[in-house]
Amino acid sequence: MAYNSAVSFDYYQEFGFKRKESTDQLRQDIERVRRQWRQLAVLSGNKGAEASEKLRLLADASLVFQDDASREAYDQALLSQPVDDSAPIDWIAEARKYYFVDDDDAARAAASKARAVHGNDPQSYVISAWIELREGSRANGKKEQRNHYKRARDHASNAYILDTREENVADVNYVRGEAFRLLGKHKKAVENYERAFEAVEAGVPSDMAWRAAYSYVGIDDCDTAIELCLEALRHNDDLDAETMEYVQYAYYYAIEHACFPFANRVDEDDYIKDVYQFQEYRPFEDSSTAPLQEFRKELSRLDSKEIPEKRSNEVRKFLQLNIQRLEFMKKRIDMLDTVPTVDDKDRELPKVKAQPNPMILVIAVVLTIASIFASYITPSDLRDGSEVPIMTTIIAGLVIIYMIWLAIYLQSKDERKQAEVQLKEKTKQADEAHKYADSYGLGQVEAITEKLRIMKR
Repeated sequence: MAYNSAVSFDYYQEFGFKRKESTDQLRQDIERVRRQWRQLAVLSGNKGAEASEKLRLLADASLVFQDDASREAYDQALLSQPVDDSAPIDWIAEARKYYFVDDDDAARAAASKARAVHGNDPQSYVISAWIELREGSRANGKKEQRNHYKRARDHASNAYILDTREENVADVNYVRGEAFRLLGKHKKAVENYERAFEAVEAGVPSDMAWRAAYSYVGIDDCDTAIELCLEALRHNDDLDAETMEYVQYAYYYAIEHACFPFANRVDEDDYIKDVYQFQEYRPFEDSSTAPLQEFRKELSRLDSKEIPEKRSNEVRKFLQLNIQRLEFMKKRIDMLDTVPTVDDKDRELPKVKAQPNPMILVIAVVLTIASIFASYITPSDLRDGSEVPIMTTIIAGLVIIYMIWLAIYLQSKDERKQAEVQLKEKTKQADEAHKYADSYGLGQVEAITEKLRIMKR
């Protein structure tokens, strides 16, 4: 559809759109700027009203730039319009305009002019703080980053001081809270966020919610952090995809700190990666059930909020994957705890009795030979017939003793051999059971862990 109406408004000038950009890129710029003003629209006071007017103009702009034909007609009509240079420049609006279209150099220059020209207006420092915060997020090195955040805090504090009429409570405390958050001053951040939330006329601004959630976790109030994220998902029908991802990431962070007992011991700089590597397969030596119960509780909480499916699918998936992962891990722990073991007592084998002394047989043989020899050399008249039975008894006794001793020895030897076989089999079974238990679910855990990491990238 061609644009045929008379041109009365320069959207390029108003919103900082570049005239050389393609129509497709302009439509993306409109959506990015719309997201920024949508967040401001829920704030109190004049700024909220201004944001609402900007959103109306952006809706008109989206029609103007809906295709190349309508844009070309608009551009041609715009050329015929006289340029009005008489109006004073609103440097605060200029700084905000360039900030919204991601032109940091122009935004910084305009913000500097705003502070010089509109130095008594808190908004000149509010936008300056936001610019410093974004530059800090893109800085190389922690020192440079922190310097940007400190300057942002100082700008935000100036805005706080200048807002004597409290006409800018929400956005002043919002940016001040964000500066303190990024400096790691979470208690101060929460104080400012709470003042900002109180000043918001309706709903929970999603951008403010996910930022504040991190600071609530920082003061060990994970429950409030989780509630903020859920409320942001619940009440923002026009939640854009980018902001929804930020809300989801903050929710994941809060959930993990609420459910994992070791979360606070994970390096925050590498949190996304390390939270699932920390004691990978057996992380809950003291309590294997508590984290699982916590995740199940959070799934019930999510269901109770009645959040539209399109905004709850990902966080529900996150909870379910964690539950599945923990179930595998708990099952492995339970199996390891009940696996048969071979203790020291089981390894005590019966002792083999001492071998029979062969000297017994030697003595018996000697006595036998001696008896036979004596029978030949003893005169018949001297034999009384008692010698043979006595000697035979002695020899037989020695043989019997030897045979009994031998039987006991062989029996003990056999018992030990049997015990060795049984111990070997028992050890084998225990090793196989332990190996099975130790490897149970590791493949599934690894696969689920990778899915969770992808969700958090």
